[in-house]
Amino acid sequence: MKNKLEIQNYLTDSVERGVFCGCHVWMMDHGKSEYFIVGNKSVYPHKEINDQQTIYDLASLTKVIVTTPLILKLIEKNQLSLDQPIQTILPSFQSAQVTIEHLLTHTSGLPADTILPLDSQKPQILEAIYRLSSCLEPGKQIVYSDLGFILLGEIIETITRKSLADLSKEWLFVPMEMEETGYLPDQTWIQRCAPTEDSPLLKRVIRGTAHDRKCRMMQGVSGHAGVFSTIYDLSHYAKMLLNGGKYKKQTILQPESIALLYQNRTSNVNGNRGIGFINSDPVPITPFHSKRAIMHTGFTGTSIMVDFDLELAVIVLSNRIHPTRNNPLILEWRNQFYEFLMK
Repeated sequence: MKNKLEIQNYLTDSVERGVFCGCHVWMMDHGKSEYFIVGNKSVYPHKEINDQQTIYDLASLTKVIVTTPLILKLIEKNQLSLDQPIQTILPSFQSAQVTIEHLLTHTSGLPADTILPLDSQKPQILEAIYRLSSCLEPGKQIVYSDLGFILLGEIIETITRKSLADLSKEWLFVPMEMEETGYLPDQTWIQRCAPTEDSPLLKRVIRGTAHDRKCRMMQGVSGHAGVFSTIYDLSHYAKMLLNGGKYKKQTILQPESIALLYQNRTSNVNGNRGIGFINSDPVPITPFHSKRAIMHTGFTGTSIMVDFDLELAVIVLSNRIHPTRNNPLILEWRNQFYEFLMK
């Protein structure tokens, strides 16, 4: 691993190059952790310096911070199985072939997204997905889909009869001491939130509200997006993964569930997918990763990478879409940053 000054300089240079206006980075290497903070959390309509209190919109990291572990916990409780057809839980879903595993590995055949009227709410969104389900051919290819994780969120709520917001707090955030993580930031959190896009649709800078439009239509709580958190809280989640599913004395996930995250479940199609995560087998995330590495990203500029063999974790929280989403620099930057750290 590079030394601390080299990493700080790399991140400062990344801000100057416009990759993002600021970021928080946490990393752990063989039990030793480091934390970095650079740049601003806001540049429009006025500048605000980034600080230790900043809360970020995790966007699609919600899929692996909340939805994936909740599904795995339901499997551990024998309330669900990977090969269970969606139709047995959500009868309006028309395909009898699509299973829980298909949704978790993005191989259900569902498209990435669907066109929805601007006044749609949760029932209309679910009905639109159910309509799409009549002509799906699962297991043929990977298509990264928000729609599949919206369904997984609905499955969790149907089985437990609890909201994702309540259940994630009860089963995940409280046991892992993630006290500043959750859906629907309240007024005490909003000013701490890093703003995201100056939205042409909403005619304002989005702050403390989910950037994802479908999540906003679902009142801010969904299986695919909507969670806000801090770098410190997310470090607890990464430590749990590296510790075989345990956080301190709490068992969050069984070792068998952790193994599902890095096992390649899509070797017969077009990519590397474990349960929930992109994985590194057989194609490494970078040339320096082991075969037991996983990662996931979020549209707002967030990412998590864990390499179990190298005992390494890296979390990046940024609001790279502030003030505009027309900034693709982070797409190349992520892997370049991993390679810089590991080379």
